[in-house]
Amino acid sequence: MLKISISWQKKLCILIFFCIFSIIFLHTSLSKAEDITLTEEQKKQLQEGVKEQIKKMKESMEKMKQLSDQQQKSENQEQTQSQQSIQQASKEPEWDGIYVVDNSGNYNELISLSGAKAQRQKGSLTGRQYVTITILPKEVNNVPWNDFKGFFFKGQQLLQLVKVHKLTTSPLGLGRVFSFLSGVPGGDQYNIEDLQNNLYASQMRCKTKSDSAYCEFKDREYIKNYLGNGKSPFCLFMLTGESPEKGGKAYAICFVE
Repeated sequence: MLKISISWQKKLCILIFFCIFSIIFLHTSLSKAEDITLTEEQKKQLQEGVKEQIKKMKESMEKMKQLSDQQQKSENQEQTQSQQSIQQASKEPEWDGIYVVDNSGNYNELISLSGAKAQRQKGSLTGRQYVTITILPKEVNNVPWNDFKGFFFKGQQLLQLVKVHKLTTSPLGLGRVFSFLSGVPGGDQYNIEDLQNNLYASQMRCKTKSDSAYCEFKDREYIKNYLGNGKSPFCLFMLTGESPEKGGKAYAICFVE
């Protein structure tokens, strides 16, 4: 049984004392009444009156106990929620960086790009601009889509500017050759597309603090179709901070089903 709070405990004790006193008083009154000449009908009415009073007092005690249990349950829920909030806050990463948050509330730090080479291009048919980037496979962050909940950004410098764009594999069959020519041998070529569409601004909702932000996609199904067109893996490119000189970093993230 749950322990009741002190205030309700006092009220319950007072009510119990009052009930006991009332029962003794009524019992004494009934005993004295038996010494007085009463008809059987009067005695029966007096006994019924005592029973009714005792019944009402029991009902009052039960209602008081129910209210006490409800209040204690509410207090326990508030305490549990407060403890969970404290635990969640204490789990937040200490160091600056970008983290993936899974469904269990774990924070997994992303690997930033180190030697990536990028070049701005323009589609010959569409005329739309995109960026070709060469990335080392070991620096591509592979994230399970079904266990992905959101991103956690830690650090004021990284939050100065955040851009998130669609990232696709380059259709060029000579990607490995071009990666060697670009100075990143062994890298894979990707295209950063839809540069005018910043998913961070258009498709994410964030809880922001002074030096951190937690963000989720507003519509997961839309993002999945937009990035991959029904294919797995589907990827995005994330740029944080104003520049590498000012603490900015870039990330390649591919979701795997």
